[in-house]
Amino acid sequence: MKRLSLISVFAFVATMFALADSPLTSTDFARTLNPSGDKQNNPEILKAFDQHGWGEEVMAILCSPSVPVEQRLCLVNYMGWNFNGQTHYPDLVAYYVRKNGIESKQQVFNGMYGEQMVVFAYVKAMDDYFDVRRAERLAREAKKRSPRSRAASVIHALILSQIALDNDWAEVYNVWRSVLNDKSLNQDFSDQSIQYIMEYIGLYEKYTE
Repeated sequence: MKRLSLISVFAFVATMFALADSPLTSTDFARTLNPSGDKQNNPEILKAFDQHGWGEEVMAILCSPSVPVEQRLCLVNYMGWNFNGQTHYPDLVAYYVRKNGIESKQQVFNGMYGEQMVVFAYVKAMDDYFDVRRAERLAREAKKRSPRSRAASVIHALILSQIALDNDWAEVYNVWRSVLNDKSLNQDFSDQSIQYIMEYIGLYEKYTE
């Protein structure tokens, strides 16, 4: 009986450690591009970051409409986050403005389609996961512009889960219900990537009961 109790305690502690992380920092869906995790097997899109770090090579990929949106989001996921924050978002805005001959940064999103805008939203969220309000607004607008984009819905839900983490653990999971159940969304974000995300988000389902 004592042994069973200890096992239960260890299981509880392990779960609490897992939940101590967050939706933005604990959802490794870049594995879709390389399930083995061996960097030597990384596809070219991830090797761009391995070889050059954050810079124009990576920003060119993130802004390229010829690269599927899921792959671009996987690249952002792969680059990860920094506890002390990052400045990838302003760099990406400046790059996009320069490359597209836009007059000012305030006009960067004028006419931008949702599948591109959600990449900016995810970069913004990963820059500072302690404050994702601006990122949430960008992702919400991306959904509005491309309402059938599964990628836009997924990233918006991921950011909403991050916000819910500080208030209602049941909501961390609940915000995913519409994404998981909406069969009208297109397949610009794969079931496999969602499965990797739900490995973490699914831990919160029990709080909805």
